[in-house]
Amino acid sequence: MPDSVDSGRGEPFTAAYRLDQAKDDLIARAIDLVPAEDAQGRALVRRYYRHVAAEDLVGRAPVDLLGAVMSHREAALRRPQGTAVVRAFTPTRASHGWASDHTVLEIITDDMPFLVDSVSASLGQQGRGLHLVIH
Repeated sequence: MPDSVDSGRGEPFTAAYRLDQAKDDLIARAIDLVPAEDAQGRALVRRYYRHVAAEDLVGRAPVDLLGAVMSHREAALRRPQGTAVVRAFTPTRASHGWASDHTVLEIITDDMPFLVDSVSASLGQQGRGLHLVIH
């Protein structure tokens, strides 16, 4: 099977292009769930996932993408400046309005060089795998 197919308009559709388009469509559907008057929230959803690989998102429900962003946002808005907020939980739609098959670790803090590397290494030493890191 070829890696690209002509769309009929002279544009090749590679597998990577289709995956990126699926990511964009999924994010747009998540944004559609944000109230129109929450312009900052709508923009945040797109920014939150801009560097996440398409294959890490495609197949997830829009409500779950939105829930992760809004959960992180809520924790950040409640965080007193100069303090860190760390939350570990396994979200369910019944309890949180969104779900994940994995435990979520949210860390909100002022800039801390090497924090992601340090936390990732510590989790690895404990034998815990990382399924998705959004930084």
